[in-house]
Amino acid sequence: GALEAIAQQYELLRAEAERTIQAQVESALPVSEDHQRRIAEALEKRLGRRVELSVSTDDSLIGGAVIRAGDLVIDGSVRARLEKLAAAVSG
Repeated sequence: GALEAIAQQYELLRAEAERTIQAQVESALPVSEDHQRRIAEALEKRLGRRVELSVSTDDSLIGGAVIRAGDLVIDGSVRARLEKLAAAVSG
């Protein structure tokens, strides 16, 4: 409802003021602490902000991962590659 929308907007404004960004990683397999740290560091370097990372697993990706941070989406999943291949083959 309205309260939830206000809370979400507050979090966005707070994150902007603190120069932080929420990033989500969906991976076909569990992601080690070391890999999570390296992903966060790479995103921080690319985005110029502190990254708060949340990680989840999604076996429908088949393999690889999808990373979302603000408007940035990096889709390195096998599912996405197969969809591109199917589109190229079908015409």
